[in-house]
Amino acid sequence: MAARSLWTLLAWFGRPGLVLAGCLASSATTSFAQAPTYPDRPVRLLVPLAAASAVDVVARLVSEKMSDSLGQRFDVENQPGAAGLLGMRAGARAHPDGYTVVVANDSVITMLPNMKADAGYDPLKDFLPVTQLVGIPLGLIAHPTLPAANVNELITLARQKPGGINYASGASVARSTSPRSCSCAPPGSR
Repeated sequence: MAARSLWTLLAWFGRPGLVLAGCLASSATTSFAQAPTYPDRPVRLLVPLAAASAVDVVARLVSEKMSDSLGQRFDVENQPGAAGLLGMRAGARAHPDGYTVVVANDSVITMLPNMKADAGYDPLKDFLPVTQLVGIPLGLIAHPTLPAANVNELITLARQKPGGINYASGASVARSTSPRSCSCAPPGSR
């Protein structure tokens, strides 16, 4: 996918967060007007990540409210694996009728297709953005004794001490929050 496509996706969603994307793009002419009432049968909320993940928790909260509001079941189905690729591929292959809706985070929409040429889905062609459900601010924190007061100073320090600065992240390597995936992590940092 071209870099321009990545910027288009980032513009859609503004900042890291969880998004709801309908599997509609492959059939733009599909109309909800064809059905007497949408939804007239249960809707599958496909989560490409593990149960009990942040995405799953939000999907379950949303499914409960949507079920109550629309009078139809919204069932959460987790299809984890390969950092989200398996579930996203399943979402891309789903019938584009609005009855499979992907609930995903920014990494499986923007990062994975740009990191893997064979991702098996194109977020611009295979999905239609519906809404951003939540925003997740990201932070960079350090012990107060670290002699760096900002990111530029941290980068300078890391370059001065190759292999001497460790970091931790609660995310998988594929996540955009991983310093390794940023140009700010110099070679030799761990």
